[in-house]
Amino acid sequence: MALINNLKRIRHLPNNVLASFRMIGDSRISTLQKAAFIGLAGGYLLWPNDLIIDIPLIGQLDDMAVFLILYGWFMSKVPEDIRQEHGWKDIKH
Repeated sequence: MALINNLKRIRHLPNNVLASFRMIGDSRISTLQKAAFIGLAGGYLLWPNDLIIDIPLIGQLDDMAVFLILYGWFMSKVPEDIRQEHGWKDIKH
């Protein structure tokens, strides 16, 4: 079952990325919330010091993990009706 859900997430990834960009521009979503997500995620990705030294592949995992945690936080704060309006596809378990 987990494999099927992961395949659905991958299938919806391009659509959800575009929906995310549209949500960043939505005035109904708090500017502070958007600034926090963009600032923290962008800042961490650009920060020269990492939690894990940049060993090929392994070193990028902490960057991806921090981004996904912040992304999950941002998306959890966006009301479901706004997510759906922008074309977000939720994966139901």
